[in-house]
Amino acid sequence: ALRQGGYAIILADYKLPQYNGMSALRTAKKVCHDVPFIFVSGTMGEDAAIEGLTQGAVDYLLKQDLKRLGSAVKRALREAENRRERLRAEKTLQLSNELLRESERRYRVVFENSPVPILEKDFSKVKDLFDRLRKEGVTDLENYFDQHPEAVRQCADLVQIVDVNQAALALHAAENKE
Repeated sequence: ALRQGGYAIILADYKLPQYNGMSALRTAKKVCHDVPFIFVSGTMGEDAAIEGLTQGAVDYLLKQDLKRLGSAVKRALREAENRRERLRAEKTLQLSNELLRESERRYRVVFENSPVPILEKDFSKVKDLFDRLRKEGVTDLENYFDQHPEAVRQCADLVQIVDVNQAALALHAAENKE
């Protein structure tokens, strides 16, 4: 019956005629591992309850005290839905990462094989310098650079070449990117 699917939750007694609850739990975890399993028993001891929880049951209730049944079922269903949602999110993230890696690979092929020389530069240190100058009260950068021509050289020195393609290497007669 479990193999047919369609179950939202499994409630099982610990002691069953011709079968036991732990065997039912193991079967359920193999066949429909994402369906919450709750023991409802009149004879389940503390050790058996702990064993059931460690084997994958989400809760256990005593038949003599079923007032928690509704809240236990709601919690188990909510947690199962949260697990399914987390798995969907993980699969989406994994797919996104695979697509990103493929996109990066295609970019790298286009970048490296372009007949046009391409230099990738990092201007972040120049931006940091501009931010520092603004904090020091410089409001007109053009005027500042007119008055401090050495700062223009400093900016040029702060620009870092991150990468170049093969055409740029050939243009500059460089043997490698180092």
